[in-house]
Amino acid sequence: MFAPIAGKRLNIFGDSTVDETAQELGLLVFARLPIDPQINRLVDEGRICDVKGDELKELTDLLRETLPE
Repeated sequence: MFAPIAGKRLNIFGDSTVDETAQELGLLVFARLPIDPQINRLVDEGRICDVKGDELKELTDLLRETLPE
């Protein structure tokens, strides 16, 4: 979670082990999605189209590189 007031990332669920777990299982990590209260609010209000950001950029780039056109 990014804390705008503190200006830093908070690991409220502890440090992520997604990379290690994915490696053990032979899987790729496609994306990391932050917990962002602003995004949550917009989604709750039915305004998902108003969400700005590049949280899914890594995923969309990877899909564009690997999927046939």
